[in-house]
Amino acid sequence: MPQCVPGLWVKVTNMANFKDYEKSPLMPDILPIIPKDGKLSPRSKLTPERIGKIPGIWTDDGWIGFPNWTRHRNRKPSILEAFDIQFGKSGHEPVVGLQAEEYPAIDVDPKIRRSSASSSESSALSTDTVP
Repeated sequence: MPQCVPGLWVKVTNMANFKDYEKSPLMPDILPIIPKDGKLSPRSKLTPERIGKIPGIWTDDGWIGFPNWTRHRNRKPSILEAFDIQFGKSGHEPVVGLQAEEYPAIDVDPKIRRSSASSSESSALSTDTVP
């Protein structure tokens, strides 16, 4: 069972590249996320609706899924530099993700619904989650 680390607060502003996380306590859990407009490799088993949300690796013919990403841990800072190089070759800005197993959190993606029954333009939040 993951343990919560009391007082683990990390300021992540101005961290645009993977290498910026080298001295961060998050370093072992940083992962590259396939950009939303990333080109999938013909060898990839991923579907287009999954990109922008899932870890991946750049190859010469496009993005593929990151094998065993749920078990991956960055043991050396040099892997972060390799992630930066991958994004440079892909032509995309780095998309930094976090394998959050060790960081309990809540992710809520509310949908905004406009009520047509009301003359005012009031919005109501829905508890529906966006896939």
